[in-house]
Amino acid sequence: MTAGLLLAALLAFGARAAPAAAADARRTLDFGGLEREYFLHVPPAYDGKKALPLVLMLHGGGGPASSIMQSSGMSAI
Repeated sequence: MTAGLLLAALLAFGARAAPAAAADARRTLDFGGLEREYFLHVPPAYDGKKALPLVLMLHGGGGPASSIMQSSGMSAI
């Protein structure tokens, strides 16, 4: 499986998230026989009525998704 397919899976899976999803909700999906972790951040003021941009943060070098969330501060932005 390619990284492009993983990205497509994440986009499709994340697009189905309800507007009321908890900010920084930990989610997983199975890809290529491996469980992958990601976090879905929904801004607290989001009501589902207006489209918002989708921002993806991808990291390399191993380690959990929580590491990039904590070090980047993107959820606060």
